[in-house]
Amino acid sequence: MHKVSRVARTGRNVATRKHALVLSLFVGLWPYPGIAGNGEPPGACENRPAVKSLIQEGNALAGPYDSRRAAFEQAIRHCPEDPKLYNTLSVLLMKHGAFAAALDSISRGLRVEPANPELRFNRAVALLSVGRASDSLAILKQLPAGAATEFYTGMAHRRLGAHEAARHALLRAFELGYPDPYVLYAVIEQDRALGDKKAGLEHFQILLIYGPLHEQASAVDASLPADTDGTG
Repeated sequence: MHKVSRVARTGRNVATRKHALVLSLFVGLWPYPGIAGNGEPPGACENRPAVKSLIQEGNALAGPYDSRRAAFEQAIRHCPEDPKLYNTLSVLLMKHGAFAAALDSISRGLRVEPANPELRFNRAVALLSVGRASDSLAILKQLPAGAATEFYTGMAHRRLGAHEAARHALLRAFELGYPDPYVLYAVIEQDRALGDKKAGLEHFQILLIYGPLHEQASAVDASLPADTDGTG
């Protein structure tokens, strides 16, 4: 029997843009040794007044996408050896569905710091978003364990049709506190694919007990395995 300790709210489908929305919660998740250009100590380049202003413009959530993107790109021209800037730009690009550009930004950042875990994680998410689940999974397996890594590992297995592996990883993500409300719905989807009515009902009951009842009940009911034993 599969038990979970946290509860998701609503959410029916993970579109590619939604990956990046959640990703933005994990910017700064892993520490990394920042490298500034021209032999400066870490962080010195991005603390220059002109660069700081560009970063603030890029981070302005209410600002136009084109202006935010241009600001980050200009900041990178000032500080081409700062991997954090490539990472932040890639999150913005993925949020707006520009996955080819995001992968290019990530590749440039990885040339600066090949082992950077944030950039590698974002590369895995971008690859999954463009349908390259096997390549994504290969990267995710090499990253530090955590809620986000488990979630995208589950989603990669899901894309590949490995439902048991997907369910296991998604449950781990849920137990570790992954913030995306879709995760338990994805678990129930795997229950259905596996024909595991018992687990599906258990996970559904958890939604009913802890989540917004009406929205979740209507959304999840169609995902439950069909009753074939006549017991209701």
